[in-house]
Amino acid sequence: MIRRYKTGENLATIGAGFGVTRERVRQVVKQSGAHMPWEYKCAVDGCLTSRTPMRYCHSHQRRLELYGDPLGSRPLLLHQHGTVSCYRDGGCRCDLCRTANADRRREYQHRVHPEMRRYQGRPKGQAKPP
Repeated sequence: MIRRYKTGENLATIGAGFGVTRERVRQVVKQSGAHMPWEYKCAVDGCLTSRTPMRYCHSHQRRLELYGDPLGSRPLLLHQHGTVSCYRDGGCRCDLCRTANADRRREYQHRVHPEMRRYQGRPKGQAKPP
């Protein structure tokens, strides 16, 4: 029974093969010292969520896959180059951040004041505005 349980077979299938109930198989496996799946806890300190063997709980496993760290989180825009948040309040002045800020201002001007677009094409024959 124990060997079949450790290979991944479920308790009901093992019990059907031996002609005993699933509960009796669980009792025998438990007495042998094998760990039940609900006894496994997440490897992160302080997290008491149950997990599958050799893994983190669902939320920490997801963070590990996304950010490479089970305790990781989404990086703040303040720390990402090429964003307006990084440029504001005397932050980074690299070319990427300055360009992002200029693009944001240009988009705002075009959206709020469409009549003031600088590079708007003119129909033929129309004179340049003064």
